[in-house]
Amino acid sequence: MEKESFIDGVLVHSQSSTTFSLDSSIISIQDLNAWYGQTQALKQVNLKIYKNQITAFIGPSGCGKTTLLRCLNRMNDLIPGFDLKGSIELQGENIYAPGYSVNKLRKQVGMVFQQANPFPQTVLNNLKLPLEENFRKLGKAQLKQIAIDKLKDTGLLEEVKDRLQQSALKLSGGQQQRLCVARALAIDPEILLLDEPCSALDPISTSKIEALLIRLKERYSIVIVTHNLQQAARIADYVVFFYQGEIVEQGLPQEIFITPRMKLTSQYLQGMF
Repeated sequence: MEKESFIDGVLVHSQSSTTFSLDSSIISIQDLNAWYGQTQALKQVNLKIYKNQITAFIGPSGCGKTTLLRCLNRMNDLIPGFDLKGSIELQGENIYAPGYSVNKLRKQVGMVFQQANPFPQTVLNNLKLPLEENFRKLGKAQLKQIAIDKLKDTGLLEEVKDRLQQSALKLSGGQQQRLCVARALAIDPEILLLDEPCSALDPISTSKIEALLIRLKERYSIVIVTHNLQQAARIADYVVFFYQGEIVEQGLPQEIFITPRMKLTSQYLQGMF
C-alpha cells in the first residue's frame, strides 16, 4: 500500500516497507571516493539503487550529486584529473574493474542531461541514429518501428506524429526533453539517469516529465538529480541527501521529508542553506 503525507502542501506518495523490497538492488555502491585533481568530490559513499524505483539525489549545489550520477555510467572518465576509489557494481559486476566494457555499460545505463540536447536532425532520426549505431543488423522498417514505439512510450507521438521528418530543434523545450528521454530509451537500457531534467522547463512541461517517469519506472530503474524538493516528494520512492560530498541521510520520502533523523537534513529542508 502507499503512504501519503504532505511537505509544504505537496502530497508525498511513497510505498510502505511492506511492498518496497530493500533486497531488490540493481546497483551497489561501496566505499566510493572521487576526486577532481586535489579536490575530493565524494567521500565514503555507500548506497544501493533499487529496481523499478525512482531514486532522487537531493542537496545543495556542489555536494556531489551529479558527480555520483555521472559515475554510474562512467562519464567522469572523460574529465582530466578525475580519480575514483571504491566500487560500483551493476548486477554484481564492478563497472570500474579492468577490462569492463564501457560500451556495454552505456547500453545498460542511459542518461538525460539538464539541458535538452536533441541532434540537429529530424525527430525520427534522433531515435534512429543510436539504434543504427548499436544494432547494425536492424532493417529500416524495424528502426522506424522502434523509434515510433519509444515516442509512444514517452507520450510524445501524438504531439509530433505530423512532424517526424521535421527538425527536432523546432519542438518546444519540454518536447525536446521528452525526445531526449525517448532517445535514451531507444537502445532499451535497464537504468535511466537524469540530471536536473526539468530545471529549464515550465510547470506544465515539468508535470509531463514527472508523469512520464512514474510510468517508466514500471520498466526501468530511474535515478534523478533534482534541486526541487517538491519534485522529489512527488515522484521519488527513495531519497538520498548529500552534503559536501557525503551522504548525510537516505531513506523513504516520508522518512526524509517528514521525520528526518539528522539535524543537517532538517536545516536543508527548512532552507537554512
